Amino acid sequence: MAKQFSINQIPATGSEAIFLWKQFMKSIGWTVTRSGDTFSFSGSGDVITHGGIGAGGMNNTFAWFVLQAPTGTKQLQLQRNVTSLEWNVSYSFSAGFTGGAAAARASATDQKTINNGGGVGTPTLFTTDGTYRLHMMADDASPYGFYSVGIPCGGGLPTHIWMMDPMLESVSGDADPLVFYGDGGTSATNILGAYNAVAYGPLGNNTLSSVPPQAWRNKGGGSETFGPITGAFPFAYPFGTRTSLAGAYAHGNHLSGKRMTFPLFWCVPTSFGTYPGFKGTSSLLRVLLNPLATGSTLDFSSSKDRIVVGACTLPWNGTDPRV
Repeated sequence: MAKQFSINQIPATGSEAIFLWKQFMKSIGWTVTRSGDTFSFSGSGDVITHGGIGAGGMNNTFAWFVLQAPTGTKQLQLQRNVTSLEWNVSYSFSAGFTGGAAAARASATDQKTINNGGGVGTPTLFTTDGTYRLHMMADDASPYGFYSVGIPCGGGLPTHIWMMDPMLESVSGDADPLVFYGDGGTSATNILGAYNAVAYGPLGNNTLSSVPPQAWRNKGGGSETFGPITGAFPFAYPFGTRTSLAGAYAHGNHLSGKRMTFPLFWCVPTSFGTYPGFKGTSSLLRVLLNPLATGSTLDFSSSKDRIVVGACTLPWNGTDPRV
């Protein structure tokens, strides 16, 4: 059991990107439980067979599908909005999505919105068609984390991220140790951050974009809440002086000369309301301690096993990504 990859694709549209992601996830054990292509509907399978328009097309306005994890419980629903750049993404922890029609998505009693969670603006997930390379990773073993990231052709900060990040370490008793993140467009510094030696801010630090990462807090508790969460970057306190690790140790490993990464901590600031505090340590994202161009690779545990995406790195498959 291992991480699986599909890389270096240039989808013609956001709809094709989502279709490629759906097919990729199905290949490692996820299941489409219901779907609609705006012409037909299935309450038990996948009617979407290609990324274009017409019967079976993912690029039809309001085409949708529900994807279920190999665990048999957690479900994700994606629906094309008015354009192929805009997608409604929602999550059901355990109830499952039911109903739906050819052009009307299903619903779940416990459904929560992942993108556009604050209700601000349109749920943009992609940037201009044909301008980015799509890289995807999914773990074929529990807890089945995945990511989809878009890197501009020719280089530049990421313009798309869609991920389910299981916690490497989480608070005791967390019934749903996952963080979801779906964002896109041209404001790339709001997606996975940009390195800044003075004010380092992966994932916007505590100043989030209008589409922040989302997660359950106290799932199953008396006042469970689904809402925004942020990536936290620690400070060191040697000799009583607060020091940013990014500033103090940006020169990397003095023994090997290699650039260093640091765990990303998912946290709920007090300004976010209910149940502030530590959610867990990301199993996918690691923070880059000094700047590198997006699309660069790093040797972490093995050769080229991390790829740089803005201010963070993600698991990679050991090859050289094209730019």
